[in-house]
Amino acid sequence: MRQGLASDSEGSGITSSDSLIFKQLQFNYLIGYVLAATGNGLQSSYQYAIFDSYDLRRSTIERIFLCGHISTITLGTLISSLSDKYGRRTACILSAIFYTISCLSLNINVVWIFYVGSVAHGIGHSLYNTDFEAWLVQDHHNSGLSADSLRQILGNSFVLSAIVGIATGFVSEFSADLLGYVAPYDIAIGIYLILIVFLLTQWTENYGDKEASSTTSFTHAIQILRNDPRIVLVGLITALFEVTMYIYVIEWTPALERATKWTIYKPLPLGIMYSIFMVFHMLGTIVYKPLSKQFRSNYAVNCSFILSVSHCSKLRATLMNYFRVPRIALMFIVIIWHLPLAVIFTFCGLMSVLTFVCLLILRSMKTPEEHIEPNEKAVLLPQIPSDDLKLKQPQTTLEYSGGIDNKSTSINIDNE
Repeated sequence: MRQGLASDSEGSGITSSDSLIFKQLQFNYLIGYVLAATGNGLQSSYQYAIFDSYDLRRSTIERIFLCGHISTITLGTLISSLSDKYGRRTACILSAIFYTISCLSLNINVVWIFYVGSVAHGIGHSLYNTDFEAWLVQDHHNSGLSADSLRQILGNSFVLSAIVGIATGFVSEFSADLLGYVAPYDIAIGIYLILIVFLLTQWTENYGDKEASSTTSFTHAIQILRNDPRIVLVGLITALFEVTMYIYVIEWTPALERATKWTIYKPLPLGIMYSIFMVFHMLGTIVYKPLSKQFRSNYAVNCSFILSVSHCSKLRATLMNYFRVPRIALMFIVIIWHLPLAVIFTFCGLMSVLTFVCLLILRSMKTPEEHIEPNEKAVLLPQIPSDDLKLKQPQTTLEYSGGIDNKSTSINIDNE
């Protein structure tokens, strides 16, 4: 019924962005996404400080963080792959539930409970990074809307994520000053409860490949990686950038706390500092479009990624989680040795340089002829393949990056 309405609107000359179907989809997705981003942002400012307030050593805090990242790549990968079969909306609800468990654990000063909460956080983080947009892309495709309307929704979500990040930093600061470091996490619990109710009442369920087992998803994702080296390179770029970002997220607080010579305010206003980070994140989003046109990096990176995964949406969650394997390996090497902060930040700088080199290599790579589509809509929203090609050519998907603590890093597609 919904596809028929969309087709009728396009046939009558009305753009999809003017249709009721588009407006309803955009409203439902953005409200759900903003609630999820708010809960995530509230957890970002005092991640290290709350453990430090419980008098935990830096090495113990780092291991708690590492436990969360390991759960992201193990349990998170498994559950995300099952979301293709059992439903993306269900996975988004589970993300809110696991995040709630993580926030609750921070109210109890027991180390093993912190580890349990870290595991829950890692699972929720994996689901948050993969299944919200997976739900959007699939529901958009089911509605028969145009590729331009999908980019419009994603572009709006990028802007809103930055605004939410700025706002949650100030909320975290003021609530922590009044009620302690655990206050932002308790507020996040309320946000996640609202999110769960909203998803249950406003989102419809959609799926990837319901017939495929989790083992099949893992196998086919590996086959996709073997068939196109560009996807592997994009995964390496993602991993190198993410390891830099996540190590920075862990270590920026202790680094600033040790810079006593330069400290003019104690305790450090971590919430406001996080808001400043997000202001520059938003500025980066704004300048990205004109810079990408100037240097043509937008086409070189984004189109390569989109064309590479133009047959992969049914295995999206599994494929994107594979990209996190090298990230966890690198983080394990850095954290388990408990290196000095100067060495850690030098390592982050080297990873950034390697990311840039990989981007240059990706830019020079040509798209194989078998992946070239005649138009952008065919790339973004391909037709369902024939039965004998379903396993070899699943549909496309897109993922983004948003924020210091969230969202596993991916390729920005804002209004290419």
